[in-house]
Amino acid sequence: MKNVCLAGEPNKKERDEVTKIMEVNKADNYIILFKGITGRHDFKALYTYDNATGEVKKVYAKSSSPQYLDPGMIENFYRYDSGAKEFKKINGNKSFSLAIDAVALNP
Repeated sequence: MKNVCLAGEPNKKERDEVTKIMEVNKADNYIILFKGITGRHDFKALYTYDNATGEVKKVYAKSSSPQYLDPGMIENFYRYDSGAKEFKKINGNKSFSLAIDAVALNP
């Protein structure tokens, strides 16, 4: 998050808040909700993913976003490429898994 969707000094306060939430909530995986499906990958909310139940539940958001996510609500799924330091769209994916790092909602 610090390299892409909450990068830079203007996002420091929110980045620190999200980091604290992640330290408290020990989850199987975290999923970032992006604000839109095109252009920049701006942070909107943070969700936890429970691999055992498949539940995707909101743990942090500064603006309105769904409390829970289900695959039918998602337009794009993304995986973070640490080498390129960017989120890459996973074509053809239709469900949540430990491989998903971010999503964008249907418009």
